Amino acid sequence: MCTLTWLTSPGGYQVFFNRDELNTRQRALPPELSDEHTVQVIAPQDTDAGGTWICVNGHGTALCLLNNYAAAAAIRRDDWISRGLLVRNLAHLHEDAVIPAIENQDLERFRGFDLVIFGRSGIPRLLSWNGTDLAVTTAPRMPITSSSFDTTRIIGERMDSFRQSPANANPGEISLDQFHHHHGERKGAASVCMHRDDASTVSFSHIVVTDSLIEFNYQDGSPCEQGPSSSIAIAQDTASPASVLHQPVQHQAQGK
Repeated sequence: MCTLTWLTSPGGYQVFFNRDELNTRQRALPPELSDEHTVQVIAPQDTDAGGTWICVNGHGTALCLLNNYAAAAAIRRDDWISRGLLVRNLAHLHEDAVIPAIENQDLERFRGFDLVIFGRSGIPRLLSWNGTDLAVTTAPRMPITSSSFDTTRIIGERMDSFRQSPANANPGEISLDQFHHHHGERKGAASVCMHRDDASTVSFSHIVVTDSLIEFNYQDGSPCEQGPSSSIAIAQDTASPASVLHQPVQHQAQGK
């Protein structure tokens, strides 16, 4: 239950990501900087299973995970491994190394997923696992979205919402940010900032990668609310070791 959009430019990109979750799940830990295999990684943590759904590293590579609910329903077993742990284990890799690493995994123990790889090459790539086959393609036209509830209808309505939004006609940082805060005609299961009795959008992530900076901005809570915000950045300075910067990020509360 998530929605992903992006911008690409020479030498960099931006990622915008809403995470939707059931109310029964624990609150995630906000992004932290860690050193993994000598590579700096910024990622939040899913406290239910210990993995993550989104990350960016010192190579300028970002990974974004969305669940494939149609595939998840098709196969049943009792020993699933959390998909977030797969992302956590790949988080330190350069974009060119991610696909070979996944192809060497025993994916049959993971429920279906869509994993989008972003890097400085400027070509987002989509890896789709349906429980039996892994497909690798260039990421389709945005947004990429998922829902465990009335999957086909919800995805269709969110796609329609994007086509009718300013972000479609004029994609940019402001218009895409507003799209992820958007309710459309009303708050509900189909709105990008999603609200249901049993689930809601629980965080908004905005990753910025340029020639000189790697930054992860995170809002804890529904994007339409003024929840706690944070920012962590890896400065790309070839003359000195990478430094870490912390600063608050402000988002304006959005209506419909």
